[in-house]
Amino acid sequence: MADDESEMLFDNSCDDASDAEEDDDDYSEFEQPSLAQAPRPFRCLRPDDLREMQAAAVKRVAETLCCEPSDATVLLRSFKWDAERVISSYFENPEGVLEKAGVCGSSNRAVIDAAAAQPYQCPICLEMVTAFSALGCGHRACTPCYSAYVGHKIDDEGTAAVRARCPLVKCRVQLTDALVNALATDAQRARYAVYLERAFVDDHPRLAWCPAPSCTHAILMVQPADGAPLTGAARVACACGEVFCFACLRDDHSPATCEQLRLWLIKCKDDSETYNWLQANTRACPACKTSVEKSGGCNHMTCRHASCGHEWCWVCAGPWKEHSGNFYTCNRFKETDDEEVKRKDLSKAALERYLHYYSRYINHHSSLMLEEKTRQAMEDKIAEMQALGSNWLDGQYLKEATESLIACRHALQYTYVYAFYLPADNHKELFQMAQRDLEMTTEDLSAEIEKPVEQIVRLTVLHHQQMSERRLANLFNAVEAHRVAEAQAALEAAHVPGALSRPQSQA
Repeated sequence: MADDESEMLFDNSCDDASDAEEDDDDYSEFEQPSLAQAPRPFRCLRPDDLREMQAAAVKRVAETLCCEPSDATVLLRSFKWDAERVISSYFENPEGVLEKAGVCGSSNRAVIDAAAAQPYQCPICLEMVTAFSALGCGHRACTPCYSAYVGHKIDDEGTAAVRARCPLVKCRVQLTDALVNALATDAQRARYAVYLERAFVDDHPRLAWCPAPSCTHAILMVQPADGAPLTGAARVACACGEVFCFACLRDDHSPATCEQLRLWLIKCKDDSETYNWLQANTRACPACKTSVEKSGGCNHMTCRHASCGHEWCWVCAGPWKEHSGNFYTCNRFKETDDEEVKRKDLSKAALERYLHYYSRYINHHSSLMLEEKTRQAMEDKIAEMQALGSNWLDGQYLKEATESLIACRHALQYTYVYAFYLPADNHKELFQMAQRDLEMTTEDLSAEIEKPVEQIVRLTVLHHQQMSERRLANLFNAVEAHRVAEAQAALEAAHVPGALSRPQSQA
C-alpha cells in the first residue's frame, strides 16, 4: 500500500507535556487529562496506493467467493468496499446478495460482440442484426448500440457510469468493467478508469479526497481498535500540506464539532441575530407594526412610516393623546407587560452572548488572514539577523514559532464556536480556564516574535512556543476525552452492550 514516505500518523498527544511545570494551574482536567484523546492515525495515499488497495480487496473477495474479479468489484461497491461484510453476507444469503448487487453469478457470463445464430431485432435501434453484446442477464443489443450506450454513460454521467445497469428497462444487472472496457473508445476507457478510482474513494467510508486544488492524494482514516466512531473534528494532514477535517472536508475546526460549526456558520449568515437586535433595541409601532428605534430621551414617539404617523408612548406603547392628566398610567406596573419585558430581556441577553463569542471568533479569524504577511515578516527578520552576523540556521526558530502561533490562533477561533454551544457546567468552566491560558501564551508568543530583532531573546521565544503547543495539545486532549466520556455515559444509560472503551493515555 503506501510506503514510508506516504504514510503519516497524526497524534494530538504531547509527549513532553508532563515535563513542563505549572504549579499555579489548578484545573487538572486540561493540564493532565484523565482520559487522553485517542489518537486518530491516518495514512496519506497516492493514486498508485489507492489502486493497490482496491486490487487487494477485489482479489480477496474473488478468491474467497470463487467469482470473477468484475463480479467481486460490483459486490464490493454495493457493500461500500467492506470485504468482511461481503463475504459474511454472501455465505448467509448468496442469491439475495447477488440480486441486490446486480450480479448474475458464475453460471451466466457476459457476451461481447458475439454472432447470433439468426438475425434478430435490436431493442434499441429496432434493426435486424446478427452481432450483439449482452450481460449475464441475457438482454441482447447490437454491438454498435451497446457501445453507444456505454459511451453515453461515460461521457454524460461522470462517476455514475460505474453503477450503470443493463440498457433494458427495469433490469438491475450492472455493467461489468470488462464489458465497458471492451466496448468503449480509448478516451472513454481512460475516463472510466478515473471514475473507478474516484468512486472507490467516494464509496469507501474511511477514505476521503484531499480538498486542496490539484492534489491527487486521498486520506485513509484508520478505525480505532475499539470500533469507536469518529467524534468531533477528525483532523488530518495531507502530504501536500493541506490540513482539514476528515468528517466534513472543511478547514480544520478543532475543537468544534462539524455540527457545531454548521450551526455557527448558519447563525453568522442568516438574520437571526439581526432579529435579536431588533427585539432588544426597537419596538413595533402599535398601529402599523413598523420597527422603531428610540434616538432621543423623549418618550413621545411618532411613527415616520408614510402611511401611519401614529403617536404613542415608548414606555407603555399606549396612544400619546391619553398621556395627560388622569390618563397618565405609565408609572403603574402592568402584569400584562411582564412577559414582554422578559422576552426583550432574554433577546438582549442572547444578543450580548452571541456578540461576545462572535467578536472573539472574528478577531482570531482576522489575524489568520494576515498569516502570509506574518510569515514574510519572519523571513525579513531572519534576513536581518543574518545581516547582523547570525547564520541562516540560527534564525529558523522564528519560523517554527510563527507556525506555532498560526496553529494556536487557528484553533482559538474555533474554541469560541465550541464554547458557544457548551452548557453551563463544570466542563465549560474548566474549558474556559484552559482557553484563557492558551490565549495568554499565544499573545505572549505573538508579542515576543514581533519585537525588533535586537530585542528578541531566543530562549524566551522557545519557552512561549513550547507552552503554547503544550496547552493547545492538552486542550484538544481534554475536549476529546470529554466527548468520549459523554458517549460512554450515554451508552451505559441506554443499557447498550459494547460501550466505548476508554482509550489509554500514551506516554
